[in-house]
Amino acid sequence: MLAGAVTTSLLVINLGYLGEGSGQPLAAYALRDPTLRRLAAGPLGRLPLPLPADLVRGYDAQHVEASGTYPVYFHGTWSTHGWWWYFPAALALKETLPLLGLAAAGLVLLATRRVALQPLATAFLIAPPLVFAGLLILLTDIDLGVRYFLPALPFLCLLAAVPLAPGALPAAARRVVAALVALHVAVSAAATPAHLAYTNLLAGPPDGASGWLADSNLDWGQELRRLRGYLAARDLPPIHLAYFGRAAPEVYGIAYDLPRGPLGPGVYVVSASYLAGRPYFLYEHGRA
Repeated sequence: MLAGAVTTSLLVINLGYLGEGSGQPLAAYALRDPTLRRLAAGPLGRLPLPLPADLVRGYDAQHVEASGTYPVYFHGTWSTHGWWWYFPAALALKETLPLLGLAAAGLVLLATRRVALQPLATAFLIAPPLVFAGLLILLTDIDLGVRYFLPALPFLCLLAAVPLAPGALPAAARRVVAALVALHVAVSAAATPAHLAYTNLLAGPPDGASGWLADSNLDWGQELRRLRGYLAARDLPPIHLAYFGRAAPEVYGIAYDLPRGPLGPGVYVVSASYLAGRPYFLYEHGRA
């Protein structure tokens, strides 16, 4: 089963790149990352690598960028090396509390054998997210967004479904579980369309989310359309805009200039990531 999953994964990856450059050994690449260069210089570096060339080069470039050069943020603090606990903490803030509670209950039920699964099935539920989380913690300093943790979320949902297994809980507890499932759906619906910026009650009021997270966990330049509606509804004059994103605000019909020099009277619109102190460039009418 595992060999079949690996083979299928490699096939899908190669199809996505049309197989270009696949099969080259690591030694054939001009690598920048020290770890990959050490691997390329050893015996493993001479073996054919069943991965497309652009994927290997992209991983090399990303790993160099991820090694102590990228600014990352958590709870008012910036760092270029991140924190080992960042992804669990960010997930605890951005996933709904009902789902986190159900997943924790599922883990307890498996650990106490209240729900008896075959050992292989239990390992399938628990091992992949733990391995993936371990790799994220150990191999990257780019603590940017819980989106990096997305491959582990299906397993979290499966754990959250364990309390629904027949005989797992008495009838009264099953009603509580059903209520938590309904609450998870309701909270998810209420977050629409601002799923990217969603944080749960552990982060406090929604306006305080920037005190905990920034960048793609909160503000990724996604609000230009809503900004246009806000300005039109209030008939506001051209604004001074510090926009954290890579779209051109004028495409959305937003009249703006960049805030420069001493700040005078006017309407200022500033992205949350800039308010948190994120160093980044600004777009001014198509020019960075």
